Amino acid sequence: MILTQGPVICVLLLGYLYRLMRRQALRYWWRHAGERWESFEGFLNADATMREHVTLPNWFIAPERQRAEREDGALRALPRLLTASLWQNLRKGVVALLTLWTVTLPGCALMLFAWYDGWNNSFNKGYENAPVGPLAGILGLVLFSAAAAYVPMAQARHAACDEWRVFFDVRTNLKLLRSRTLAALVLTAGYLAASVPVTLIYTLPGFLPQMEFMSERYATMSNAEALAYINGWYFWGGALFVALLVALKRAGAHLYAGALLRCVDRGAVRFESLSKFERDVLARLGRPGVDASASTRQSRGILVFLVLVLPWLVFTTEIFVAQFFSYHGGHGWLNQPLLQLPWMNYVPEALRELATP
Repeated sequence: MILTQGPVICVLLLGYLYRLMRRQALRYWWRHAGERWESFEGFLNADATMREHVTLPNWFIAPERQRAEREDGALRALPRLLTASLWQNLRKGVVALLTLWTVTLPGCALMLFAWYDGWNNSFNKGYENAPVGPLAGILGLVLFSAAAAYVPMAQARHAACDEWRVFFDVRTNLKLLRSRTLAALVLTAGYLAASVPVTLIYTLPGFLPQMEFMSERYATMSNAEALAYINGWYFWGGALFVALLVALKRAGAHLYAGALLRCVDRGAVRFESLSKFERDVLARLGRPGVDASASTRQSRGILVFLVLVLPWLVFTTEIFVAQFFSYHGGHGWLNQPLLQLPWMNYVPEALRELATP
């Protein structure tokens, strides 16, 4: 909840979520490994690169395995052990944010431009240029919706493999989506449902002064008291936000892990086209894969993707509606916390300045 309150510290939360998604994918594969490993711990301990996931990811100190391997008396290693997970969260968070921005920011930037140009045209009566804003907004809406339909699968695969290149492996990621279309639609429905309370969390404070139970109290508040109240609102709202975020990311990891097994079993993807991590996991599961079927139709994959994009158009339209009722500037356009940076503090900068002595 604390990490959702700032634009820099929330990168640590994003990195932690990626580590959590990796562990969740490994747990899914273990459950489908038959009777080769009786316990999840045994499955992980059989590979030195996976042992750190025996326990849930830490926030600051090194995983238990690394601490156990430290030699007694090696004091010079102590600072590194006390901050190992912190640096992992930071590194993974920065890489995750850069990959997410690459595909989502173009649409967000176009929507921001459309909003600015639309109001500018309304005030300055630029009749000849009137279509520029709406057309830019429609293009931004479509681009962001397409990116949003792609992100959950690509993000989960990136988190599991810990390799940023797989995020941009569009062909394989679309094949994974096609293999579990219904599950992908259910996950999309989950994002749409979660977006309603999240949007209310950052939109309602703008209406608090007009609500009967709050109007008199607000009228007597000092700037510092108003700032403290709104900060508290976003902090406690972060409890629901984090719960929804964790649930969605875990579901995304399940979607990816199941899609990978299905695609390999059916020969929908070539074994050689997968990452080394995926090949190693599949080999341990006794699923070396079969030759990819030549009859797989690319047109069907594109159709499935278009079907997945349609619900995200509703999600993106909700952004315009929320901005109309409670404007949050560039922050509201360039970052959608459920998909991009998990930053949930929307306190107006003007209020911060007024509350500063």
